[in-house]
Amino acid sequence: MLPEYMIPRYFIYLDRIPLTNNGKIDKKALPEAEFKKKSKNYIAPRNQLEKELCKIWVEILKVKEVGINDNFFTLGGHSISATRLVIKIHKEFNTNVSLGNFFEKPTISSLIKGIKKDNKNYIQVPSPTASLLKDTNIKLHISKKILKHKELYTQPKSILLTGATGFLGIHLLQNLITNTDAKIYCLIRADDTNAAQNKLIGQIKRYCLNENLNRIEIVLGDLSYKRFSLTKQQYNMLCKEIDVIYHCGALVHHIYDYQKLKPTNVNGTVELIKLASSNKLKALHYISTSTTRINTIQEFEDYEKSLSYENIDGGYEQSKFVAEKLIITAAKQGIFATIFRPSHILGSYKTGILPVERYHIFMLIKGCIELGYAPNWHNKYYDMLSVDNVTNSIITISLKQDSFGKSFPIISPKLLKWQDLILWLNKQGYNISLISSNLWQEKLKTIDENNALFPLLSLYLGGDNKEGQEEDNNIIIDDNFDIDIQLLEKTFSYLNSIKFITR
Repeated sequence: MLPEYMIPRYFIYLDRIPLTNNGKIDKKALPEAEFKKKSKNYIAPRNQLEKELCKIWVEILKVKEVGINDNFFTLGGHSISATRLVIKIHKEFNTNVSLGNFFEKPTISSLIKGIKKDNKNYIQVPSPTASLLKDTNIKLHISKKILKHKELYTQPKSILLTGATGFLGIHLLQNLITNTDAKIYCLIRADDTNAAQNKLIGQIKRYCLNENLNRIEIVLGDLSYKRFSLTKQQYNMLCKEIDVIYHCGALVHHIYDYQKLKPTNVNGTVELIKLASSNKLKALHYISTSTTRINTIQEFEDYEKSLSYENIDGGYEQSKFVAEKLIITAAKQGIFATIFRPSHILGSYKTGILPVERYHIFMLIKGCIELGYAPNWHNKYYDMLSVDNVTNSIITISLKQDSFGKSFPIISPKLLKWQDLILWLNKQGYNISLISSNLWQEKLKTIDENNALFPLLSLYLGGDNKEGQEEDNNIIIDDNFDIDIQLLEKTFSYLNSIKFITR
């Protein structure tokens, strides 16, 4: 289901689609949409700040008039123009606006409400703290008579896998096929079974994996709905048949706020916990994310003490925090659960193929290459592993009886320092200069939507968002850095082969 801001508000009907000589759509020949109708609830700007904001909207949307309650997307706005708006507001008012919050409430009146009275150049982002804490509560009613077959947790006959069509999920599926004899039920969101199967096969082919689907059963469902929108008969079948659940599904978006991600990432986890406690107890393995580098295996009791919502920024990380707390709470009530926390996952050593469009770090690198400059973050490290190593670790650990009630970091012994990465890229023939964060931010203000960093500008134009302490003086980098050269070479060879980056 598309978010509201991606759903077209207006349609233009044409007798025929204009084509170029090559048979492609001639976008330049398409008529421009006209938004002439004034909103029924039109309210004119009432003060100078509202007038200035309305002027910016008129300029970006190319409309004649804007009211303070008009919806940006109803007037023809989209994600790219919203990014332009955020940048323009930053330039004009020295103010940082959350793009995720703007998607949620895209009106001038909502922007105005966030302005502090004692500082008209600052727009607040509401804290979701209360919601986070409230959402971590779950009460299960597990009967003492409920069936427990612990041997089936290490030698499962039936497995439910979420996120099977994602990058990590499809590799987990392959590993489960290889290392277990179980029938694997894949929860996939699609219009019908054929569409779901095509989706699955498409991912298998994309990553050059084994196309053996003999033990795979597709279940049409959606994590964001109660009981995954399954029929009562389908749901009861899963309650009866499933022995082990691998929860790898998530909505991954680093600009969306918590509330947009909650239905899939939080509510979906709640539904899986309920499934795990119905009919018979099932093992539940949750694949989370590594927001902090805790490099030791921890019992849930100790791991929970290290979790703090105060140190977690961004809707995606917050949704994962809540989901982890839910898993731990469920474990206290009798669910056999584990948490796996992989860091940055790259492609396999064999192919290097990965969904680069979903990787923030590679959009950052691409943008820095295009700009010719990168911030001199000297305390920024990346923890990178091949997808083979990650899936092997998850499956090997999860099939051991003593894994339950623990959090497992899946991390590399070799950390990649940001400065070392830039040095390595320059040795490969790229030309990137390291400069201070402040100077880099100034250069970001000059880029347009053709630069890969453009959609991420709201994350990097904040005055405090420096991704680690910078070193503004003489830049000295040790040539003998300790990184996985083979994995880097395979990854960037792939990125070059698809022309994602070029020298």
